[in-house]
Amino acid sequence: MVKERILSRANRDRLLDRLREEGLRVFGPRLTDGLVLFLEIQSASELAPDYRNSTRSIKDFFLPPQEPLLRYGVRKEGVEVQPPAGEEAGTVLFGVRPCDAAYLPIIDRVFSGEEKDQLYLSRREKTLIIGLSCETPEDTCFCTSLGYSPGGSQGCDLLLTPLGEDRFFVEFISERGEQVAVRFPELWQDASASDRERRRGVEAEAKASIQRRVDMKGIKEWLDGHFDDPLWEEISRRCLGCAACYYLCPTCHCFDIVDEGDMWGGTRRRIWDSCSFGHFTQMPAHQPRETQARRYRQRIMHKFKYYVDRFGIFACVGCGRCLKACPVGIDLTEILGIIRDRLSAAERK
Repeated sequence: MVKERILSRANRDRLLDRLREEGLRVFGPRLTDGLVLFLEIQSASELAPDYRNSTRSIKDFFLPPQEPLLRYGVRKEGVEVQPPAGEEAGTVLFGVRPCDAAYLPIIDRVFSGEEKDQLYLSRREKTLIIGLSCETPEDTCFCTSLGYSPGGSQGCDLLLTPLGEDRFFVEFISERGEQVAVRFPELWQDASASDRERRRGVEAEAKASIQRRVDMKGIKEWLDGHFDDPLWEEISRRCLGCAACYYLCPTCHCFDIVDEGDMWGGTRRRIWDSCSFGHFTQMPAHQPRETQARRYRQRIMHKFKYYVDRFGIFACVGCGRCLKACPVGIDLTEILGIIRDRLSAAERK
């Protein structure tokens, strides 16, 4: 199976049409009220032109902000439990930036482990990810510091890289992506050596344009020994606990489960929740994270220590959304830089 092809812009549009004709719902980045959001499209003409990244990540498609887990009713015979209705149609996410696609292998570890989340896994199975390489990363991007790339293919089924002149270099990454190549053979052209060279050049130029860089070496080890460090109080003083960073972060996945109804029945729902909120760990007799410093520490520890302890990988892809969204200008790369500086100072002693 050939892993690389060329796709013209006209054939890209035809590809999206063909996928819709197969009964798939196609979503892509659309410009709406100044925001770039992944919304359902009926035509490629609806795609946002020259966008850098979507305002929200694709997390919403796999872990919705709120969803029913089950419905229940009390009958004479006992309690009747109904699982949520499954989603029949498959989904195509077109134009996913590499940092967002890379979140999927990270978060899969949570929802496909020993306790499998069937709702999440069903959506993953029914979703085709068509990535689009970045040409001009935003000034808040720092994906390369985490080992990712503006032209990376992690999490993608197909990856398109613009070559100019209305042409895309296409890489078929997964078996699902290869099936797309087989189903529509008339849409592709052979890739030449110069096409491959240009594809590498696009990625290299994009990587070189990323100005935010953090040396992550030793970050986790510093966190291992500084649970009670005064740094947490210092860096959390500006934090409002609004959770804007959580809602836009692709890898944040905490949720609450609530029951809505009366004595005769109701619905059990999963709803996004955030460790930034004061009520997140509130218990009847105790609040273990009563200060914002403790809550902010949890956010950093979870992403750069606990997740590494459990899964061997940072829970961050460097998309930079938290930097853009924070109303008081908290910069995660600055915090990581402070930790790195303290580590370097300790090493010099």
